[in-house]
Amino acid sequence: MQNTPASPAPGELTICITPRLYDEWTGSRAQLEAEGFSPPHNDWPAAYGRLNWQASGFHYELRRHRPEGAKGPRKAFAEVDHWCLRRQRADGPGFMAAALWQKRQEIAAMQRQFTPAWRALMVRYCNSQNDPAFQAFKTACGITGKPPRRQTPAIAKGEHHV
Repeated sequence: MQNTPASPAPGELTICITPRLYDEWTGSRAQLEAEGFSPPHNDWPAAYGRLNWQASGFHYELRRHRPEGAKGPRKAFAEVDHWCLRRQRADGPGFMAAALWQKRQEIAAMQRQFTPAWRALMVRYCNSQNDPAFQAFKTACGITGKPPRRQTPAIAKGEHHV
């Protein structure tokens, strides 16, 4: 249930948001501190240890993270300055509630496709594709070819980013 970001530039702070669940901030210690994230007593975990705490209505988890595309044994990155901070609401809905919300949204979208209003919209769209005047107008506006296909969100594909 996570949106996987495009490959970030080396050294760039990456923010990955999982709707209704959590967000993850990945980058150097300095980058995370610049965003206002610092563990209590400035006590960062050693090697691949994890640190959990709660503050300001959020639950935080901080851990070292292997840089994207890095190869080699895990222990080789035990001192690398690359971190992942996961933040979620302390009173958040949890994974199952977020998954149920997503499925309800998908069902509602499917149900809309069986309404008279949806059918009327599709008839109107199909008619516009065969209307020479409308196609000439689109060409004059610089709109050429077919519109790009809507990309299925990663959350619907079941892709996970760990």
